[in-house]
Amino acid sequence: ARAAVNIMKCSKNTLGLVLKVCECVGESLDESTAGDENNKELLQLITNMHEVARRIGEGVTNFGVMLYPPLEASTNEEEFEQWQSTKASKTSRLDGEMDIPSLGSTSLGLQLEHQLHALAECVICIKKSELTTVTGEAIQTCYSEEVNDAVKKLMEAIPVRCKDSVGGVTSWCA
Repeated sequence: ARAAVNIMKCSKNTLGLVLKVCECVGESLDESTAGDENNKELLQLITNMHEVARRIGEGVTNFGVMLYPPLEASTNEEEFEQWQSTKASKTSRLDGEMDIPSLGSTSLGLQLEHQLHALAECVICIKKSELTTVTGEAIQTCYSEEVNDAVKKLMEAIPVRCKDSVGGVTSWCA
């Protein structure tokens, strides 16, 4: 349960990061060129960040509900097969930056694995965005120091949460 609570904290911090990134990107928009292609791309980034944040929020709710007693260690084969079929595309979005381990076929293990993928995808997307500001600078230049620090901390924290989750799921299912 401790690993799951730590993933919840990581999720909360990632959601906060998304809000800060959207704020930084919004501040870099140029109102004088509202129809500009660059502005459209920046607005699309905000839309994409919102979508990722929504998935993170739904995921934390889903596995949070699963933590209430009684915890079930049952396997959901249909859910497991469905996850296996989509896992490859989600893994490719991590761009080799992070390796999310398999957490088994229990409902809780699958949900934690989903959440770790969503967290990693979000932070990597923020870190590696190739968009530019109106002035032609990389979008990361408009990020505040707080955003850059949060990205760095989360890039370090997610692998630790993965390791904790493997230990937690292994001991729980044993």
